[in-house]
Amino acid sequence: MTSTVSNIGSFNFNPKSEATASEALSLAKDDLKDLSKSSFSKVFNRVDNFLDFGTTKNFDFSNFDKEEMKSFLKVMSTLMKKGIVGYEYYEVNGKTEKHFMTTSLGNRRLYNAEWKKREDSRGGWLV
Repeated sequence: MTSTVSNIGSFNFNPKSEATASEALSLAKDDLKDLSKSSFSKVFNRVDNFLDFGTTKNFDFSNFDKEEMKSFLKVMSTLMKKGIVGYEYYEVNGKTEKHFMTTSLGNRRLYNAEWKKREDSRGGWLV
């Protein structure tokens, strides 16, 4: 039985491939090209935390200046428009794999796969 998700909330999308997720991440990275190195790191770490369904969310943006907050929202908007709403780690055939949520919906390889908690401190968001 194969089905395609056509509408979730206000997002209309078909499940994306990992290549499409990587392309969206590259577009999101381009949104931050004018930020300083420290602001770039701060914004991307927060985006990573926000998208990782295996971590506790940090919604405190009080240490963000106006430009960083604008950049965070721009990156999130870019990713959501491409259908990326988060990611999780799964153990598949003895290996830990990172899957974007758009690719885990309807992915037969993940049926009955064990969900894995993030084991490192950074998670390698751009991996």
